[in-house]
Amino acid sequence: MRTTVVFFAVSCSLISCLYSRLPYDSKALTYKNKFVFSDQIKMNGYFYRETETGIRAEYFFEDGYYSTGGSLNLQNNLCDTLDKNVRKIPYAWGCFIIENDTLKLQYFPGYGRDKYGKFMTGERWAKVADGGTTIRYFRKKDIDGKVAQIDEVYRFHPCNNKPASTNVLMGSN
Repeated sequence: MRTTVVFFAVSCSLISCLYSRLPYDSKALTYKNKFVFSDQIKMNGYFYRETETGIRAEYFFEDGYYSTGGSLNLQNNLCDTLDKNVRKIPYAWGCFIIENDTLKLQYFPGYGRDKYGKFMTGERWAKVADGGTTIRYFRKKDIDGKVAQIDEVYRFHPCNNKPASTNVLMGSN
């Protein structure tokens, strides 16, 4: 009996952590389905920034979706893979538009769900430079609406096996 109760409790805990139970504020994605691709930035690879803890990568897709990448190797022309579980996590994805030379990105930071009951939208703005091979983030708005100035430069790296943009935001929430 005790084993059954423990098994039931563990099962309920695991079920509550399923990806489909990660609510997000889909109405806040005002850039969704608004991007029109016309060679504003390079798309056949990823943008990266080296940090103290490793390399942060961002993928931009021609359909206006965005994703953060995993571990990367800058020594070769291979992209990181985005496995099927990452595609179900809202805070790994976002949407973007480009107006003139300004990239505007909406995304779901991995925090704040405990406060709001769902993942809320953050926003970052960047200048596109060097023929679409450099993006410099200069502004960030957090989930509480607080705006901060930032200075993060990402450079383009081509890759031969860029993953598809299929993700949880493509469906309805």
